[in-house]
Formats: sequence, structure tokens, C-alpha cells
Amino acid sequence: MDIAVVDDEKAIREHICGLVEEQQPESRIEAYATGGELLASGKRFDIVFLDIQMEGMNGIEAARGLREAAKKKERRVLFIKSRNLTLDQSEILYIESRAKKVEIHTAGAAQAIEIYAAMDELEAQLGENFYRCHRAYIVNMDCITEYDGESIALTNGDRVYLTKKKYGEFVKAYMWHLQNGGVSSV
Repeated sequence: MDIAVVDDEKAIREHICGLVEEQQPESRIEAYATGGELLASGKRFDIVFLDIQMEGMNGIEAARGLREAAKKKERRVLFIKSRNLTLDQSEILYIESRAKKVEIHTAGAAQAIEIYAAMDELEAQLGENFYRCHRAYIVNMDCITEYDGESIALTNGDRVYLTKKKYGEFVKAYMWHLQNGGVSSV
């Protein structure tokens, strides 16, 4: 088992490493003084002990960085046959149905990508990071900044409809997403 211990106080780092060695003598332990050092290592760990209050990057920011790095390693794409276009799913904010066309809203793009497609087909291609919150909208749960009983706000400031019938199901799906490594954009 690979274990990382991150604390800016050397005595605490050494103490935690000692406790881990007592309980898991076969594990490989690496110690870091900052969250930045941990992220710079680029290594994957089974368990990470993080100090929350550290100078510079705190433990919460380091945890967020670890999650984002893990997601980048698991790059998923959406291939759009009609335009021979491949989109990185992490770049998609949301997808909106407009009559027979679909608009794919992406991070950093001035305009949405417009294609002929069925929402059901796109929903089936997208991973579990996406949720169909309304018949006309599919959202990337990593891009949600807030939600209420009627709408979902995204990182670019746009709001999309949330069907009242799906509110409870959405909250459960979003909480599951966050608890299982999803990125919070709040």
C-alpha cells in the first residue's frame, strides 16, 4: 500500500509515519512538507494524510488538486461523428437541446458547438460525471457552483433548469459524485 503523509511540521510528519509503520509495516510511506510537493511528485497514493492548515497550499486545496489530477489521467472524450470532432468531456459545461439541434457549451469557448444529435444518444455516451437534470439539459457535475429547487448554476455563470420531479434524485446523485472523487466548483 502506498501512503503519503503531508504536514508542514516535521515532528508531526515523523510521528504519523511512525504510527503508520507500526500498523502497516509492509506499506511504502512518503512524507511531504507541503501540498505543492505532494502534487509535484505526480505519484498516486492509496491513502493520503493531509494537514488542513499549512502555509501556501492548504490540505483542502491539495486534496482538490489530487482529484483533478486523477480525473485528467482518466481522460474521457465525446466523439461527434457528424463533425468528426472529439471533445474532452472535462471541458463540457452542459449540453442544451434546441429543437432538433443540440448545443454543447464548453469552458473557454465563445460560442457553443451546434450539432444535430439526440439527447438520449449523448447522455448514453457521457460518463457518470454528467446528469440529465431536465429533458433539455445535461450538466457536468464537476462544473456546478450552486443549485436550488428550480435551477443549477455553472462555473461560467449560466443557469440551467432543474425539473422539480428530479430534484431529490439530483441531490443524491450530486452528493454521491462529490463523495466519490468528484470535483466541487463551489
